[in-house]
Amino acid sequence: MSENYSEDKREENKPDKEPCVKSVSSSAEIPKLTVVFDLHKLLPAQSRLPLLEAYTAIRPYCDTMLKKIRKYCTIMIFSSGTEQSVNDVRSLIDPKGEYFEKVFSRNSCTKVINLYGKYLAKTGADLKRTVLIDDRLHSFMHQPFNGIPIRPWTGHEDGTELLHIKKLIMDLIEEKDVCALLKQR
Repeated sequence: MSENYSEDKREENKPDKEPCVKSVSSSAEIPKLTVVFDLHKLLPAQSRLPLLEAYTAIRPYCDTMLKKIRKYCTIMIFSSGTEQSVNDVRSLIDPKGEYFEKVFSRNSCTKVINLYGKYLAKTGADLKRTVLIDDRLHSFMHQPFNGIPIRPWTGHEDGTELLHIKKLIMDLIEEKDVCALLKQR
């Protein structure tokens, strides 16, 4: 064992602030686009009614979007919520388990001060072909050019933002380096 084992381990686990990592794919085909969604205030909305009853509503067009993009993308959840909370909400959005390939919760986030960043290398996906859709800009701190910001959803309006996200994702399907394109936006 190396004398610098703990240093080596620390370097190995240290998140890079690289906006995008070189593709490891050497094939002529473009790897499948990986779409990573935050969960809370993005797809569902949770609220309390005046009599302390809690409810969860699913954002308009969530199912439509997920059905469309799953044919072309690998879909994951990366949330700063607790594992139990994430799994509870995921089961409402995806009761048959057909949309989300991987699910990451708070214990996979990188905490900086009191903010939870999402280090996308933990997904194992090719970061040139990965996007993170989140309502919190600090979630993009490690890979700013993989991020697609979206307004949080409170459950009250009949928004169409997921239709716009679906269109953007479909536009990115053939891009070899989504970071380069998103950097220009």
